[in-house]
Amino acid sequence: MTDFMIGNETILIKYFGKAKHIIIPDNVKIIGEGAFENCDWIKSVKLPEGVVSIRDNAFKNCSELQTINLPDSLRAIGNSAFHVCCVLANVIIPNNLEIIGAEAFSSCSSITSITIPNSVTVIGYGAFSYCHKLEHITLPNGITSIDDETFESCWKLADLTIPDGVTSIGDSAFFGCKLLTKITIPDSVTKIGTAVFMACKKLEQIIYLGTKDGWENIDTDCSWDLDSSDYIVRCIDGDIDYYED
Repeated sequence: MTDFMIGNETILIKYFGKAKHIIIPDNVKIIGEGAFENCDWIKSVKLPEGVVSIRDNAFKNCSELQTINLPDSLRAIGNSAFHVCCVLANVIIPNNLEIIGAEAFSSCSSITSITIPNSVTVIGYGAFSYCHKLEHITLPNGITSIDDETFESCWKLADLTIPDGVTSIGDSAFFGCKLLTKITIPDSVTKIGTAVFMACKKLEQIIYLGTKDGWENIDTDCSWDLDSSDYIVRCIDGDIDYYED
């Protein structure tokens, strides 16, 4: 217990040890801000059931972290909580999670697949940016926006379905997704931001679940698809061809 600074009996404030494999005490409910930040020797962490929050930067730059369990009690993952955990490969998001903070898993460059349960209603900007090996992701039905840079430079992401109910796709959301070939967009979307599909060189088709008029009425920035490829928008009443100048 001497390796852990614990406040109010439940908040793990700071880890001072040098162990590679960490077991968090059973009484801990909150992993505090920056509690394990820059602990670049840690290989694994076991969290107890009862942890409800992993706060900002909690495991940031734990560059050797390979495994961590996220308990069913967990409700929130803070900003940059796992930023640059670059060998963390398998992440199972628990079914009761509600919030994934900004850049929470940014630069987790070994993650290949992730499923986000429908309990999640907030995914912060850049949450999965620079996850270079991410190939598959399932998004929850409860979100209403794709925030800025959420999937920027997810190089291996090839196909994605945006759930119905999403109304906006933020700036650079898919910037540099160089293997993205197909994306499905619901007719609930009313705004597509700047550089959303910029440098998506393999983009072939956008499946739009609405009419051609609906697609053309979406509020888009002039650079939303700059430096992408030729592609087709397939609407329920016909196709629209786009050609890169």
